[in-house]
Amino acid sequence: MVNFIRQWLEDQSPFEFMIFAGFIIVCIWLLTRFSAPRIQNNHLDRKLTELEEALENRLNTIAYQLDMTFDKNRSATEIAVAGLAERIGRIDAAQANLAALSGQITGLERTLSDKQARGAFGEARLGDLLRDALPASAFKEQATLSNGRRADALLILPHPPGSIAVDSKFPLESYRAILAADNSSAKNSARKSFERDVTKHITDIADRYIVPNETSDCALMFVPSEAVFAELHAHSSSAVEEGYRKRVFIVSPTTIWALLNTIRAIMKDVRMKEESVKLQAEAQALVTDVAAIARAAETVRRRIQLAETDLTSLVDSAKTAERRGARIRDIDLE
Repeated sequence: MVNFIRQWLEDQSPFEFMIFAGFIIVCIWLLTRFSAPRIQNNHLDRKLTELEEALENRLNTIAYQLDMTFDKNRSATEIAVAGLAERIGRIDAAQANLAALSGQITGLERTLSDKQARGAFGEARLGDLLRDALPASAFKEQATLSNGRRADALLILPHPPGSIAVDSKFPLESYRAILAADNSSAKNSARKSFERDVTKHITDIADRYIVPNETSDCALMFVPSEAVFAELHAHSSSAVEEGYRKRVFIVSPTTIWALLNTIRAIMKDVRMKEESVKLQAEAQALVTDVAAIARAAETVRRRIQLAETDLTSLVDSAKTAERRGARIRDIDLE
């Protein structure tokens, strides 16, 4: 019976066991408090003692398990709270970055909404690219041409092809109308208007910045937005083709960067050719100088040979005079 009770106790959950243990303890207390005189039964006392020991052992085991569970849960909770605090910190930092980025986007939107400010933005973007890719002697910002027109930038190249004018303004209003369109009809209408504006701008660039005998026969239309550039080539092919016909090539920050690097390589090649011509001239002059030195050295050699011959004759004459002097000295006049 005791084994059965012990097995039953081990099968119970901690909560059920604690309820049962409390019930047994209350029963024992009531028996000892209110029952008739205590029954002197050794067997019953032994069984009660065994039951008490089993209850105490089970309570101790449950207490130990609860302590271990609490410690484990506390450690896991502390780790989770620390991780949560770290994530909250990252979220706060990300929110701060988003707020800063939102402010920058708002400022950029205000800039792009104003035509004059938009032109200044395009000029600044173009100037940064030029300064990063080319030496200062290879371009000029706000260059005035002979016809009185002022280009946003002028790429200074030798003839051919000659200097290339760059315009950094772009028609943004029609493009924004495309983005704001809420149906296909409005979007198509906005794209036609955008195409007309770009075509007119291309014509203006060709008339203003392609000057015979002064600039190259082509000009560049710089669009500082990759999105606008992509829209042009995706849905305004006639404007792009008009640019080819007018010799006005539309470039974006990515494409003009490749173009500027190509120009830099061409200019480097031109400088190398100019320096090679100078080097050849200097080499020819050096050969002439060496030939003159060789002729002078030959003249000196001949003169040295003549001097050597004269010196030999002089030595021979001195020796002859010495012998004669010796003979004169040896004459006995007595």
